[in-house]
Amino acid sequence: MARRFDLFPGVIVRVRSWDDMAEEFGVESGHYIPCSLSFTKEMQRYCGNEYEIEEKYDDEIILKPHYDGEFRRESGYGNWLFSADMLELVMDESPLPDTFSDMII
Repeated sequence: MARRFDLFPGVIVRVRSWDDMAEEFGVESGHYIPCSLSFTKEMQRYCGNEYEIEEKYDDEIILKPHYDGEFRRESGYGNWLFSADMLELVMDESPLPDTFSDMII
């Protein structure tokens, strides 16, 4: 799970798996996970996908869509919002320099 202070616009995150969040928070009424914001069955299609954080307001995180309307709710009313407990940081996997002389400054 990502920590709130690690998340700001420009950071790349991955939406956690349904099973991972269900194990941590449980599943209510068989169709949503009670994270800080509810993660619903309709949102399950985003699990495992990586996104850039576009905006953040307190506990509400808006992810940058890969295409127009990607986060539109099926009901047509508004877009999906995410919370830090639904996300995990995607770490840069490039190797660290061996010595200080290899560092680019």
